Amino acid sequence: MDVQAWKAWLMAFAAIMGFAAGLANDRTDWKAYAQQLVNTRNEALVSGDWETLAALTIEESAARAEDARLIEWMKRNDVNVEAVSTQIVSVDVVSRRGPVLDVVSHQRGAYLAGDEGSHTGDRLCRRWYLNEGRLEEIRPCQDE
Repeated sequence: MDVQAWKAWLMAFAAIMGFAAGLANDRTDWKAYAQQLVNTRNEALVSGDWETLAALTIEESAARAEDARLIEWMKRNDVNVEAVSTQIVSVDVVSRRGPVLDVVSHQRGAYLAGDEGSHTGDRLCRRWYLNEGRLEEIRPCQDE
């Protein structure tokens, strides 16, 4: 494993361990946690580190299956992500069990090889179902 892969793996591990510590402490900064998880995910997409991407999700979960479809689509269409920037706008804890978080994010730019566009997006609210610090499922928030 090269240095970049180790760095990405350690970031994923730190996010998961931070989650575990957070459950024991009710003062968890869920916005910072969500931002770290998204940053780690974005870095894995840019580097093509599918192992780190998989480490962020529960095995055989809906989230893992969705990532597998994304990876397959990227490979089939020869899509290479050069950079991606996502800002977490807000996080609301819907349930402490799991926990379940409503995460509002804004993709400020995704830059693809051979494409001059920045691919910015509207703010999205997604309900994150977490299990032991890893994503199990992601759905639209109930307000959408």
